[in-house]
Amino acid sequence: MSFIRFVAQDDSMQEIPLVAEGNLFRLPKNRIPANTRDVEFHFDEFIAPVGADGYFVIPSIPDRNHPTGLCRFHPREEQETVCRRSDLPIFGIRNGENAILAVVSGMALTYSIVFGVKDGRYYMYPRFHCEDGIAYDDPEVVLIPLRGSEATWSGMARAYRAYQLGRGACTPLRERVKEYPVVGETVNAVPIRIRHAWKPMPTPALDQIPGVNEPIPHVAVTFKRACEILERLHAAGVEHVDLCLVGWNIGGHDGRFPDIFPPDPRVGTWDDLKALIAKAKSYGYLISVHTCPHDSYSISKRLDKDDYLIDADGRPHYYRAFSGGQCILLCPKQAHLHYVTEDIEQLAALGFRGNHYFDVLSINPPSACHHRLHPLNEREAGEWRCRTLQYGRELIGASSSEGGLDYCIGSLDYVLYTFWSLFPKKIQPLIDELIPFWFIVYHGIVTYNSSCETMNSMVKEPNSFLLNTLYGGRPAAYFYAKYRTNSFNWMGEEDLTCATDEALEHSVACIAKAYRRFSQTADLQYEFIDDIFDLSPTLRVARYSDGTRIVCNFSDESATYDDRTVPPHDFIRIN
Repeated sequence: MSFIRFVAQDDSMQEIPLVAEGNLFRLPKNRIPANTRDVEFHFDEFIAPVGADGYFVIPSIPDRNHPTGLCRFHPREEQETVCRRSDLPIFGIRNGENAILAVVSGMALTYSIVFGVKDGRYYMYPRFHCEDGIAYDDPEVVLIPLRGSEATWSGMARAYRAYQLGRGACTPLRERVKEYPVVGETVNAVPIRIRHAWKPMPTPALDQIPGVNEPIPHVAVTFKRACEILERLHAAGVEHVDLCLVGWNIGGHDGRFPDIFPPDPRVGTWDDLKALIAKAKSYGYLISVHTCPHDSYSISKRLDKDDYLIDADGRPHYYRAFSGGQCILLCPKQAHLHYVTEDIEQLAALGFRGNHYFDVLSINPPSACHHRLHPLNEREAGEWRCRTLQYGRELIGASSSEGGLDYCIGSLDYVLYTFWSLFPKKIQPLIDELIPFWFIVYHGIVTYNSSCETMNSMVKEPNSFLLNTLYGGRPAAYFYAKYRTNSFNWMGEEDLTCATDEALEHSVACIAKAYRRFSQTADLQYEFIDDIFDLSPTLRVARYSDGTRIVCNFSDESATYDDRTVPPHDFIRIN
């Protein structure tokens, strides 16, 4: 029998029956006993004997370690894994010919998935986390049964997409572009980021003071040089560009947030920036900038310490150290009210029109703020982040961020990289296979570059571009993706540069080639992906909702599919 287990702070437990309201399982938060640490929903349906024909579907965890995985029910040593705050609030099971998708619909930002094998059976359940028995929402799980051909992991992905669309959590691109035409312009465009300037990273100074110990930014691309990049792109026949300026702001990349103005004088003047905006518009290109309402540094002139995100222990939330020094997180409500609105209004007045980029917001889960003046629970913190993303969309035209967490999917138009890695060296224990679940859910709803491995795919080995094509991504280009003085180049060692005219010519030629290849499939950005499957270890297919198939050959030899030849390291489109 399914049951709810309450786990107290002293590890004592009590259980009550888990009762359904149709396919909804809900626990009113006022029924949670005082001093409860965790609430667990144990479903009979999510237990399977070792050796059963089937698997668990396990979502990714927010460090972007890897995509969704399958845990098959084969014999193995007893063990257990706990995944905290997954990127998609789902889990699933296929057992024999039937399957169930579970959607965590309440407390979706404050729970873990627990799964393991013990005493000859596999088990999985959600564990909701409380503070002394206090939950900000009712813990809820919706179970969606799947039968026949839909009882697969791809069927679960399609079911979750339908669930999200049905409840209005997001809208298809095809519908959204009617209200936001800039979003439609991004669909055919190559996303290009230019990192203009940056201070050393790792930083030699945690608390920086201008003119005293602030490191001098390295300038890689001035505004005038960026104009030359656009001129070369236009001459090369690249008609659609989704340009984002990074490190253009005072102090360069991660330089003095929340301060961004004026543009760093070493990169150029206000007039130089305005000329760059005008140049982009003259070619019909979109142009926007990178900002970060997530971080703050002591060097900022306008930083108010009352805007810090405060942890449960009453202290500011210290994050990592970046180029601007020691980073302390901002409360998302205060960031929106005191910095974002002012910045976006000024950027819009400058003439920026494009896909505004807010760093971090969609790759790190929102944290609660315990400041006595502006407390927020995790859901409220996420809602303020969504307001920020939506504000960028309303004033600049579209909004983008770093990762694929779906709590903000309705306010997001582009994802810089959906996962850190599609082929990580280490994956969670008990995961047997990684699957492209996220791409089936959200292709046709947002656009994206698939992973860090596919950033600058046009200058990497050919299968990088091919993989991004298989997963429906736009080919993202990044001038000076590498900028750290240590070896942590998470977007790869290959880079686009423009220090010399020869380097610029090479970079533009690579982007132009990628643009021409992407143009063969750009219209499919409006379609859903219904399945991605392997025909062989090197021949893979993406099947779209309109019937189109993209067949990708990852081998060194030609292959045949449906009486057609697929060249090595290339793809064909079958309508």
